Amino acid sequence: MADDENEAAAMQRDRHVADAANPHLPFKIDLPHPFSGDGTEPFSAWIQRFKVALNVSAVSPDKAKLLPVKLTGPAFAYWQSLPPEVKADYELTKASLTTVFGRSLSQECWLDLD
Repeated sequence: MADDENEAAAMQRDRHVADAANPHLPFKIDLPHPFSGDGTEPFSAWIQRFKVALNVSAVSPDKAKLLPVKLTGPAFAYWQSLPPEVKADYELTKASLTTVFGRSLSQECWLDLD
């Protein structure tokens, strides 16, 4: 009986620690590594992981403000060049980045084979 009570107390304590870190989840959700636009990964694949992480976290951040925080290198430079009205709209920003950084060279090669 004491073991069950100790286990229950430990679980409750762990839950409080998790709640303090993120009140919505009992675990931490990391956003994907920053997207650089250097050609090693297509934006279309990266943005899917970004969306999944946001959906799982059950948090409703302003995606248009959060997205550029996860951009580096050429991708961030391109984002900086966008007009303010595009930067303020997540879907327009995503579409612009997808147009420029959307597919990798290997994806293009496979599409050419069809």
